[in-house]
Amino acid sequence: MIKIDRKEHQDLVAVFDKYRQYYEAYGNQTVSEKEDEAIRNQVSELKGKYDYYNTLLSELQRCINDYQRIKKNLKVNIYAPVRKMWTMDKSRK
Repeated sequence: MIKIDRKEHQDLVAVFDKYRQYYEAYGNQTVSEKEDEAIRNQVSELKGKYDYYNTLLSELQRCINDYQRIKKNLKVNIYAPVRKMWTMDKSRK
């Protein structure tokens, strides 16, 4: 799995903020309105995907923590009976 680089995302959003400032100052002298709309839509989509990525990472972390907790409890609950059963099985032989 490839992670999304937080710093790179922040840098790209910062460049977009600078782009917006320039676009407001110079209008469509360098970028058409259609191109500007496409850029703004892509940035909006990028931000949404980044937020969704962070949500998924949080959910994954909760899942990992839950798994670790259940695994720890299972080890506590299963090893003692297995040791007893193993001892009983050894004594039968």
